Amino acid sequence: MTHTGTRGARNSTGSGPLGLSRRVSSGPAQSSPGTSGPSANRSSTRAQLDAILDQSELSGVTVRVIPFDVDGFAGASAELLYAGGRVPALDTAQRDTPEGSAFMDAAARLRSMRTLFRKVEAVSLEPTRSRDYIHRLAKEL
Repeated sequence: MTHTGTRGARNSTGSGPLGLSRRVSSGPAQSSPGTSGPSANRSSTRAQLDAILDQSELSGVTVRVIPFDVDGFAGASAELLYAGGRVPALDTAQRDTPEGSAFMDAAARLRSMRTLFRKVEAVSLEPTRSRDYIHRLAKEL
């Protein structure tokens, strides 16, 4: 697609509400990120979980948890963001690396990221079960 064609496609995608779908691994949700001391860790983790629950109540936002016991995602601990819409040529994926963020917009990499996100969605808990799971974890802290 030409630069002009891409810009035209971007402009024709409409101005409806944007949706956000967030997948959360239960590993980070169950761990306590370090601040200082065990109670600070619990407090910080609870605040993070509460923030995710608050975001999940917003219109256009979906939160899904990937349980710890799901096979196939060992070592998949890097943050990954996939921004997509009606025009796949405009999609972008972003992955955190030790050197910083890496943005991917090449067609082959985007196909790979779309496949990964479909696999993640297939094994993640439904939104209601995900909220219940996060709420239970927050209460346990």
